[in-house]
Amino acid sequence: MSPHSRKWIVVPLLAACALALGAVGTAQAAPAASGADVVINDVQACDGGAQEAALTRSDDTPTTIGENPVFVPLPGAFVPFNVPNGDSDQIIVTFSAEAILGGQTTPLTVPTDSMQLQILLDGALMFPLNDLNFTTDAGHANAIEACRRVGPGNHQVTVQWFLFDQGAASVLTGALDDWTLHVEINN
Repeated sequence: MSPHSRKWIVVPLLAACALALGAVGTAQAAPAASGADVVINDVQACDGGAQEAALTRSDDTPTTIGENPVFVPLPGAFVPFNVPNGDSDQIIVTFSAEAILGGQTTPLTVPTDSMQLQILLDGALMFPLNDLNFTTDAGHANAIEACRRVGPGNHQVTVQWFLFDQGAASVLTGALDDWTLHVEINN
């Protein structure tokens, strides 16, 4: 086969590969028509544009909690916001705090007791926070982040927490101190 005829085979193959890769990349990066997030192979795309607002709530007073059977709201950890009609915005939520879990049996054995947190948008869990352990130790600073695209209307981000006693073997107490809830709204 001459070098000239090989070129006629390779060029169309390269063009076909480039088109296929471009189509796959476009399908993964494009937001859903409804403004919802796109999930491919359990990885969520939550892309946004220019920042429109940054809303922050902070508290430097320790808040304590005892063992409880369900998630309860963290007092003061809520941020209301509005998305105008005809708009769709990306919401990035970051929550950080000093967390202390007390009353655990020692030495710690797996599975351990834990303080669990969840971030809610309009009462629904934000991806990827479905069963998040915020702390399983005596205390240090932690942070979690979630992202979602939302459509027009009034919305609210809230934080809830609870203590999970794996073996019901102790009486747990938990505290969050110096926490910050930050909601970034992007186009």
